[in-house]
Amino acid sequence: MTPRRDDEVSPALLRQMVSDNDDKQEEAHKRLRVDVRSLQSRTDRIEMEIAQLRNEVAGIKLRKPDASELRFPLQYVVTIVVGFLGIAASIWAMNSTMKEYMAAEQQRLENLKETVQRLDRQQQLQYAEFQTFRQEMARREQR
Repeated sequence: MTPRRDDEVSPALLRQMVSDNDDKQEEAHKRLRVDVRSLQSRTDRIEMEIAQLRNEVAGIKLRKPDASELRFPLQYVVTIVVGFLGIAASIWAMNSTMKEYMAAEQQRLENLKETVQRLDRQQQLQYAEFQTFRQEMARREQR
């Protein structure tokens, strides 16, 4: 067997690293699914509230209200606009963060795959060298 260099990673350690990475990714995906479900439920509630508001607006149109009845205080308008902008900003931020995270994880996975392939090729080469050495030793013993 050829001596190992300090910078070489054993296949068992590499498998453990890949397994640990898979576990971490699985945990991250679970957290993401929880976050997505939470956002989906919040979105559903907002959609229900929008539907209720549309029904109220439709009722107001049928009543032909005075212009004084339709006025909202400026604070309400600002609160609603800021609320919608906050929701939109948080959804955008989460989406962009998740895309960056997934791209980084994909790159890391690709790097691990390349490392595994390189180590496999090295192991095959070492095996071939060992077989050649063994055959050479057998030929020398026969002489």
